[in-house]
Amino acid sequence: MLGWSRWINYLDPVAYGFEALIANEFHNRRFHCDQLSPGYGALANNVCAVKGAVAGQDFVEGDAFINLSYDYYNSHKWRNFGILWVFLIGLAICYLIAAELVSSKKSKGEILVCYPNRILSKCTDPDLDFPPRAHSCSTDQEHTRRHRSRRHTREDSRRT
Repeated sequence: MLGWSRWINYLDPVAYGFEALIANEFHNRRFHCDQLSPGYGALANNVCAVKGAVAGQDFVEGDAFINLSYDYYNSHKWRNFGILWVFLIGLAICYLIAAELVSSKKSKGEILVCYPNRILSKCTDPDLDFPPRAHSCSTDQEHTRRHRSRRHTREDSRRT
């Protein structure tokens, strides 16, 4: 990353999460080398061709590798976790404030079709058209009366 653009990394919550995950995965691990340089002679004279390798060892410590390769440190793991929570809470507060301040056109789903203590006749009466209209609302007593009278009419027509 260019020197002048390093500040962008401080505004990126993904960078903090990534560093915490990498530090967690590489901490206290040893990775064995497949290739030693030079490939002949005693082990004390060979070194692994990876950053963080120590001469005379056929493995690389995970902490040394991420420290030298990426400037990631295990001591930053919990700091980064805390920073992620600060981002979460801060962005949630920004969202709640923006949701209160932004006035947009009301959606059509917020229109009151029926007043409380009334039911839609469509819910229990299959003879009515869909979608229900505002005039199709009735009180519980009116609905029960109408439904019973229609049911009796149907039963009478079946008997004949």
